[in-house]
Amino acid sequence: ALVSLVFSLTCGVGLAANDVIVKHTLAQTATSSDTKADADKLFEEGVQQFRRGEYPKALQTYQRVLEIRRKLGDKAGIGQTLNNIGLVYNVFQQNDKALEILQQALTIRREIKDRAGEGETLDALGGLYFSLEQDEKSLLTLQQALEIRREVKDKVGEAITLSRMGITYSYLKQQDKGLKLLQQALAMHRELGDKYQEGLTLFRIAGAYSNINDYPNALDWLNKALAVNREVGNRAWEGRSLQHIGLIYLNKKEYDNALKFFQQSLPLIQEAGMRDFEANILNAIGNTYFNQQKYDPAIKAYQQALPIASEVKDKSLEFQILVSLGDSYTKQEKYDKTLEFYQQALPLANKNTEQEAAILVLIGNCYFQQGKHDLAIENLQNSLIITREIKNPTIEAQTLAGIAVNYHAQKKYDKAIEFYEKALALYGETANNRSTKLTIFMQIMRIYYGNANEATLEKDYYRGMIQANKALKLVPNALKIARELNNSEVEKNIFEIQGQSYSLIGNYHLKLRELEKAEKFLQQGLNIARQYKILDAERYALSFLAELYKYQGNISKVIELSQRELEIAQQLRDPAFEAQALLRLAMTYSVLGDFDKGIQFSQQALSKANEIDIQKLPNYSQSHAYDQKLSALGFLSLVYTNIGEYDKAFEYAQQRLNFAKTLKNPEFDASALIALGDVYQNNQEFQKAIELNQQALTIARDIKNSDLEAEAFKKLSAVYTVKGDYKQALDSAQQVLIIAEKQKISI
Repeated sequence: ALVSLVFSLTCGVGLAANDVIVKHTLAQTATSSDTKADADKLFEEGVQQFRRGEYPKALQTYQRVLEIRRKLGDKAGIGQTLNNIGLVYNVFQQNDKALEILQQALTIRREIKDRAGEGETLDALGGLYFSLEQDEKSLLTLQQALEIRREVKDKVGEAITLSRMGITYSYLKQQDKGLKLLQQALAMHRELGDKYQEGLTLFRIAGAYSNINDYPNALDWLNKALAVNREVGNRAWEGRSLQHIGLIYLNKKEYDNALKFFQQSLPLIQEAGMRDFEANILNAIGNTYFNQQKYDPAIKAYQQALPIASEVKDKSLEFQILVSLGDSYTKQEKYDKTLEFYQQALPLANKNTEQEAAILVLIGNCYFQQGKHDLAIENLQNSLIITREIKNPTIEAQTLAGIAVNYHAQKKYDKAIEFYEKALALYGETANNRSTKLTIFMQIMRIYYGNANEATLEKDYYRGMIQANKALKLVPNALKIARELNNSEVEKNIFEIQGQSYSLIGNYHLKLRELEKAEKFLQQGLNIARQYKILDAERYALSFLAELYKYQGNISKVIELSQRELEIAQQLRDPAFEAQALLRLAMTYSVLGDFDKGIQFSQQALSKANEIDIQKLPNYSQSHAYDQKLSALGFLSLVYTNIGEYDKAFEYAQQRLNFAKTLKNPEFDASALIALGDVYQNNQEFQKAIELNQQALTIARDIKNSDLEAEAFKKLSAVYTVKGDYKQALDSAQQVLIIAEKQKISI
C-alpha cells in the first residue's frame, strides 16, 4: 500500500547529528541574566523553527529553553518545553525517548493542574501510541485529550486532536468516520486561521484517500496540502507532500512523474534532517528505476538508502532495501551479488514469519538460477517448515511448487510430480491461484509427455503409453481452468500436448505392429492439431501416419502426407524437419524405383541439413539435426549403391563416416561404419565389409548398444553368406537371435 508511517499521526523521521547538537546544547548552560521573558522568546523561536521543519535547530533551541526554565523553577514552562522536545523526538522516530519525555511532561502538567497543557500532551502521546501500533491506547488517549480540550475551550487544540483521531480511524479501516473527523478539523483550522495545522490536515485527508487507493482525490488533497505548506514556509511538510505525490505516481506507474516529485522532495527532507524519510525517498527512487528496468540507477539509489536505514535502525526498511538490491542483481543475472544481499536480509527478517519464509524462497530461487538445485531445495525446505508453522497454505503451495521445479530441473521427475501434486492440493479457487494451478498442471503434463518420449527412445512402448495417458488425464482439468481464465495461449498449448500424446500412443501401437489401433490414435492426434491449427502437432502426427501407410503399402498416401509435412516444416521455417520430410519423399520414390527423384529429394534434404546452425539449437534438438545430415548422406550412398554407381556411393558413405567422427558420438560412428560396409559388400569387397562391421560391433559392445550390436551381426551374417562362409554366417545369425531374445527387439 502507498500509505505507511508517512501518513501516521507523527511526522516520523531519523535524527541527523543529534548527539552533536545535544552535547553542544547542554554546553550552553543558562546564565544568571536569563529571564522568563528570554526563555519565552527563545521558546517561540523553537516553535517557529519546528513549524518550518528545521527540526535539529528546534531541538537545540528547546534544550536551551529547558535549561533556563529549570533554573528559574518554571514548572509550567518545563512541562511545556518537555512536551515540545517530545514532539521533536517523535518526528525523529526516537519513540522510546519521545515516550519518556512526554510522560515527564504529562506528570508535571497534571501535578500543577495545567489542564490545557495536559490535553496537549495527551494529544502528543495519542499520536505516539499510534506510531507504536498501540491502536486502542492511541484512541483512548486521544479521546481523553479531546474531552480536556473541549473542557478548557481550546478550539485550536480540539481541531488538532480531531485531525489525529481522523487519520487514526482511517488507518483502522473506519474510513467514513475518519474523513468526517478530518473534515471537521479542517473547517475549524480555517475558521481559526490556523494555516500550519490546515496544511497537516490536508495532508492527512490525502492519506485517508490513499488508504483506499482513491488516487485522484489523494492527488487533489496533496496538491492543496503542498500549496498551504509552501505558503506557511513548512519546508519539511512541503517535502513530504512532494514525496507522496511521487508515491501516488509510482503506484499509478507514471514513473517519470514519480521521479520528478521524488527529486524535488529529497533536498527538502535532507535539509530538515529527516533521515528516515530520506531513506524512504531514496528507496522509492530505487523502486521507480527498478520498475523502469533501469537497474544501475536503481542499485545506486538503494545503496544510498541502505546506510541511512541502518543508521536510524529501521530494520524493516533495511530489509526491504537489501531484498530490492538482491532483486536488482537478479535482473542483471549477477547471482553472486544477489545472494550476498539476500543473505544479509535473512537475519533482519522476523523469525518464523512470512518474511523469513519469503527470503528463503528468494535464496532458493537464486540457487535455482545458478543450477545449484540441492542448495535451492535445502532453502526451500527450510521455508516450507516455517510456512507450515505459521499455517499459510498459499506460501506453502508456492514453496512446494518451487521444490518441484528444482527436482524437475534435476530430471527427478517422480519427486517433481510428488511436490507439484502437493502444491495443487493446497491451492484455493481464487483467480490468481487458478492461474498458478494451471501452470502446475502444464508442468506435470510436460513431465508425463517428456517421460513418454524418453520411453520411445528406450523402446519401452508400454511405459510410454502409461505416461502419455497420464498426460491426457490432466487435459480436462487444465482446459477448464484455461477457459475460465480466458487464456487462449495456454489452451492451445494444452491441445498441442493432447494431440501429440495421442500421436505418441499411435506411434507405440505402430511399433508394436498394432496398425488398426495406431491409425485410430494417430488420426485423433491429427484431428486435434488441424482443428486448433497447431502446425507442429500436425507435422508430428503426419510423420507417424506416413510410416503407418508405408507399412500398409499405401505409397500414394505416404507421398501425400510427406508433401504436407514438408509444407508445414517450410511454414515453421524448420530446416531439420524439412530435411526429414524430404528424406521420406526420397525413400518413397526410391521404393517406387524412381531413383532420380530419390536422389533429387535426398540432395535437397542434405542441403537443408547443411543450413542448420546446430550449435544454436537447444541440446535436445541437436541430435535430431545431426541425424538428418547423417541420414541424407547415408541414403544418398544407398541409392547410388542400388543403381550401381559405387564411386558416388563410397563418396557419400565416407562423408557420413567423417562427419560422424566429428560429433564424437560412438553410436553415429558405428552406424556409419555399418553403412560403409554395405557399400563394400555390394561392390564385392567382402573382407573390407567384414572389417568395417567388426569395428562397428566393437563400438556397439563398448557402449552396450544392443540394437547396433544386432545390426552389425546381421550385416556380418549377410556378408559371410554371400562369401560362402556359412558357418560364420550361422554363428553371426545366432548372435542376433540371442540379442533379440534378451532385448526383445525386432529382427
